[in-house]
Amino acid sequence: MDKKIIEFLKKSSKVFTRDYKSMTMLFSACEGYLKLAPKEVGGFSFSDILIYRSKDNADFYFLDKEVEELENFLSKNIDAKWIKAGAERYLLLAKELERDMASGRKNIYKKNATMWPLNMTVFNIPHLVIDHKVRIKDDAVSEFCEYARVETEDIFNEVDRYYKKNKIAPVPKFIKGYKDGVKEFIIFGNEFIYDKKVLDDFKRELAKLKDEIQTKEIKGYVASKGKASGVVKIVLTEKDLGKVEEGDVMVATNTNPSYMTAIKKVSAIVTDEGGLLCHAAIVSRELNIPCVIGTKNATAILKDGNLVEVDANNGIVKKV
Repeated sequence: MDKKIIEFLKKSSKVFTRDYKSMTMLFSACEGYLKLAPKEVGGFSFSDILIYRSKDNADFYFLDKEVEELENFLSKNIDAKWIKAGAERYLLLAKELERDMASGRKNIYKKNATMWPLNMTVFNIPHLVIDHKVRIKDDAVSEFCEYARVETEDIFNEVDRYYKKNKIAPVPKFIKGYKDGVKEFIIFGNEFIYDKKVLDDFKRELAKLKDEIQTKEIKGYVASKGKASGVVKIVLTEKDLGKVEEGDVMVATNTNPSYMTAIKKVSAIVTDEGGLLCHAAIVSRELNIPCVIGTKNATAILKDGNLVEVDANNGIVKKV
């Protein structure tokens, strides 16, 4: 298993990071992507995903070739009726989950798991159209996906908090080797792995890969134009928000509504993830803060205390 994990890591990229507190949310993601995607996303499926849970957050890794295959798949099918139907289903499930939580229901896991593969369509269609300029015949399809994405901005975080508060913790039958109370682990395929040697080998390989991408210049998408300079503050979880001071440059994997107090202090925002409809992009435009998104590796390259120049007219971040 150790060799398979390292081989997978070398051929994959971290697609997103989330600060989920419950095991249930991570299990629902695995089940959604690996078990439910073929049914919900027109037959597309991932052969595997890897989730690395550190003490603070969870990193989701996907094979590079499969991420490309997904984007090609959606580009070719972008006018199909099932895309709008999937977005409608996604929006409906989100609203049902909100009602279920308001009424105190605990049997919400399946709906949550089903949202994950639908999430791929809802988030990727606007990303392809707006960021990659993929042309489609029916603008309404993309616009509806934009609407569904914005309307459900915080649903996964809301569900995660609900799982934690109500101690909802079902372990799916396909997950093997689960042990309660483990703080650091890998979920790969159907295996729950917390062996120290495997984790140490994984982290060593991660460090090697980070060393290979060290550079003074980082590139991404322009989300909100402008230029700014400041001291980097890396924000990986809500725990990091307290270190953000007036005029800093927030460098994050992504942002969400809970970051707003800190965002109002910063001179610029830089994120690993996202497209022109992500939270950081929308908020930065509202507040007129220079913002570069979708850099993929800003949090890996930059460190707290680095002085950087953010050129959000050209999507470039440079160490000074």
